[in-house]
Amino acid sequence: MSLLWSGASVEDSHSWAQPVYAPLDATIVELCDDKPDSPTVRAVGHRVRLLPARPRPQDVRALAGNFLLLRSQRWFILLAHLKRGSIRVGVGHSIEKGQLLAEVGNSGSSLAPHLHMQVLDAPEPQRAATIGFLVNEYERWTGRQWQPARYRELVKGERVRFQCNES
Repeated sequence: MSLLWSGASVEDSHSWAQPVYAPLDATIVELCDDKPDSPTVRAVGHRVRLLPARPRPQDVRALAGNFLLLRSQRWFILLAHLKRGSIRVGVGHSIEKGQLLAEVGNSGSSLAPHLHMQVLDAPEPQRAATIGFLVNEYERWTGRQWQPARYRELVKGERVRFQCNES
């Protein structure tokens, strides 16, 4: 949290430019890779804005910044706030679970570098329902140490990391 108040460079963030891997086999249906990253970690005004204003439908992609929209057999997966110029796949490409896709950035409506991942039941984020999902294996930060977690639903705002080998 202290990084938010400091105006530190994004390079000081633990997640900046970390690899983003495909969470499942899918097809790329849409992407954006040309939005600038905010160069600093920032707070809004003199206080951190925890709940952003509800976006109007035409604002959703602007909020996402650089993003990938994946289609699996049943769902759509939005990966947002990616680093400008880091996306390594194109629209129509078939991807495999564990494949390197991009890097974590600070584009769109983002106070600090992070990956926004959302599972949807339709390709239009502003009209789709968000679907909960289980993650089979990851580590979560307890505030003191990394703790293994298995078959849990991710908690909003939880700091997590994955061990994944590139395909």
